[in-house]
Amino acid sequence: MSRIPAVDPSAATGTVKTLLEGIQKGLGVTPNLFRVAAQSASVLEARTSMFGAVSKGRLNPKTREAIARRSERNRAALVDGKEEARAR
Repeated sequence: MSRIPAVDPSAATGTVKTLLEGIQKGLGVTPNLFRVAAQSASVLEARTSMFGAVSKGRLNPKTREAIARRSERNRAALVDGKEEARAR
């Protein structure tokens, strides 16, 4: 269950819409990592730029997507761990 709502690409406007369309075109899907980042156009731009820099390497698209998903899960686990620590 996500805590920050993911932006529906069909409802996006402006820069966010353009970036999400580019992600969809490049990956064939719009991962939740980008849909959640789309809550802020500047965050989505930064995330897209970072992903674009990584894509210039020698990893195939499937491996890059797996890395992005693992990164998202690791970040979520870190946030959950910090929240548990605060609750103690």
